[in-house]
Amino acid sequence: YLDTGLVQDAGYLLQSLKERYPGEPRIGLLEALLAKRRGQLRRALELANRNLETNQQDPLAWRLRGEICVLTGAIDQAISNFQKSRSLEDSPATALALAKAYLWAGRDNEALGEFKTALAAPAAPREAFMLLERTYRRLGRDDALRQFYADVLDRLPNSLFWLVRAGAFALEQRDYAIACDRYEEAYRLRQEQLASQPQVTRDTQYAMALDGYLHALILSAGAGRPEALDKVQQEGARHIDTPYAPVVLCRLAEAKKAQGDTQAVAAYCRQAVDKVYDDETLAGEVLPRVSSIWGAEHVADYCRQRLEAQPSSLPANLLMSHLARVREDYSESIDHIDKCIALCDPQSPQRVAYVQRKAGLLIGAYRQTSDKQYLRRAIDVYESLVAQMPTNSSVLNNLAYLLAQACPEPSRRDDRDLDRALEYAGKALAADPDSAVYLDTYAY
Repeated sequence: YLDTGLVQDAGYLLQSLKERYPGEPRIGLLEALLAKRRGQLRRALELANRNLETNQQDPLAWRLRGEICVLTGAIDQAISNFQKSRSLEDSPATALALAKAYLWAGRDNEALGEFKTALAAPAAPREAFMLLERTYRRLGRDDALRQFYADVLDRLPNSLFWLVRAGAFALEQRDYAIACDRYEEAYRLRQEQLASQPQVTRDTQYAMALDGYLHALILSAGAGRPEALDKVQQEGARHIDTPYAPVVLCRLAEAKKAQGDTQAVAAYCRQAVDKVYDDETLAGEVLPRVSSIWGAEHVADYCRQRLEAQPSSLPANLLMSHLARVREDYSESIDHIDKCIALCDPQSPQRVAYVQRKAGLLIGAYRQTSDKQYLRRAIDVYESLVAQMPTNSSVLNNLAYLLAQACPEPSRRDDRDLDRALEYAGKALAADPDSAVYLDTYAY
């Protein structure tokens, strides 16, 4: 329960356990774990120390004390505690905790050694893989990173996640042949996994592997393997009438651009825009790519033509809003989203989504200009949503954050907005006490 973040529920369970087994000595350690997760670090340390007074040979208690020391910034003490825990029980979890403490202390080589110890265990924590990869990247150890990916894939040959990560690294290193191999493995693997499932919706993992594979082939062609463009065309053609068409069309346009075929580039880019015409999620992904391939003005002209043909079309206005957002023209983007709002039924969920999108655009305009009038307008938008949905925790949370952001310096502040922010954040948190997002806003 604690690992999942259900801290309140864990407290109820622990209380029940204490009532059933009042003399159980291990309960003290569980209380320390709970106190740590509640942020009650002083109490957690007292409980861990009390447990160690009765049992100096408890590796978990030493590890817990090390974790508390990390949270209080006492890194040297944390390292000492983790080392003591390791001497009593050589567990991958403790090796990982010690590695992280070494990282905090700037002792990178010792951290790398502990990561390798953690990974040597049959049930190595996934976090150890991620942190070792990140550490190699931070230190710029490309040769070690290359070997790391090879070792991980020897151990986990059917891991789509690591095949894609290895492919991305190979692209960075301009090892295009390896990148093609890794992405193709991931692409074929996901194909097999999905073979028994009807392809009604877009599978994110498949889309990532397919896109990476086509990208690697295009770069490979530019590095002296022109025949790779034939594979791009072959694989791309298979997906024109699938949920993956918008992204595939972008890659086909890239391939044609590499061959200097401007007419085909324009045709594929128009098709890509048409495919996301009424798809709000994909439009945000595809329009920037199409703009970089075909040119922002060509895309803008094509979208304007569609809007002129259907000025009251909701998808056309939504597309123009997306495009203006890509150009960071927030004023135009807001104008088009206002038209989308006006075209919707007043009670429809879609209208609520567009109103929230308008608030997001106003916040973007505020970040671009530092003009607080945009922030106040975003607050007005969210207040209208609260009036419409007074128990919607997400809306309450967002409004609370904006109100807190809008407050001036303490010396010039009228705390009424801050009081309202705290009230709204409290309501959101009360509805979901274990939400990290709501806890974050309330703390802020």
